[in-house]
Amino acid sequence: LFDFFVQFITFASFYYVFFNYFRTINLRILFFMPHKAIIAQLISTFEAHRNPAYAAKMKWYMKDHFEFYGIAQPLRKELSKAFLHQLLGTENVTPRLVIQQMWHHPEREILYVCLDYIAKAHKQWTADSIDDFEYMLTHYSWWDSVDLIATNLVGKYFQKWYDADYQRIERWNNDNNMWLNRSGIIFQLKYKHKTDTEILFACIETHRKSKQFFHQKAIGWALRELAKTQPKLVQNFVAQTELMPLSVREALKHIGNDN
Repeated sequence: LFDFFVQFITFASFYYVFFNYFRTINLRILFFMPHKAIIAQLISTFEAHRNPAYAAKMKWYMKDHFEFYGIAQPLRKELSKAFLHQLLGTENVTPRLVIQQMWHHPEREILYVCLDYIAKAHKQWTADSIDDFEYMLTHYSWWDSVDLIATNLVGKYFQKWYDADYQRIERWNNDNNMWLNRSGIIFQLKYKHKTDTEILFACIETHRKSKQFFHQKAIGWALRELAKTQPKLVQNFVAQTELMPLSVREALKHIGNDN
C-alpha cells in the first residue's frame, strides 16, 4: 500500500509539473495549431515596431475606420517576409485557417499580411476559395482591401477556374453591398485582351447612374484599363452610354476625346 501511495504521489507531481509546463509554453498551439503560433510571433514583431505618430496618419487617411500599428508598407513587407515563408512551408495550414485567424485583427497591417499570404498561397486555392474571398469582401471592408481582393484574388480565381460559374458575379452585381458591386466591375482589371466585355458592360449598366463614389470610380477605372488594349471600344462605349461625369473622366483619361 505504501509503495502504491508513493507511486501515486510521484505520478501526480509529474502530471502537475507537465500540465503547467504545457500551459505555459502553449504546446497545443505549437504542435496542433502551428499557424496560430506563427501569427502570434508576427503580431509581437509588429507590436515592437509600433509607431503611434504614423499610425494616427494612417488612421486619418482611412477615414478613422481602422486602427494601425503605424508600419509603412516597405517595413511591413520586410518584417512579414519570414513569417509568410513559415506559413507557406507549414503543413496543414490552409488559406481559410489563416483568414479566420488574421482577418479581424484590430490593427489593419495584419489584414494586409493576410492578403499577401492568400495571394502567395494560390496553389492551395480550391474551387471553394471564392467563398472565402466573398467573406473577405464583405467583412472589415474598405477600398484598400476590396480592390486587392477583387483584382489579385477574384480575378486570378476566375482565370484559374475557367469553367467557374459567373452567376456569382451576376449576384454580386445585384447585391445591396457596394463592395460586391465594385468587385464585379473591377475583377477583370488585369485581363487586358481577355476581358469579357459582356460581363463588364453588364455590371456597368447596373450602376452607371449610381451616385455612389465607389461605383463611379470603379466604372471609370475598369474602362480606363480596358482602353489600354481596346481604346476604340471604350471610346465608343462611353459615347453611346450615359455615364456619370467622374466615370467618363476616368475612362477617357489616357485616350482623350479625339482619338
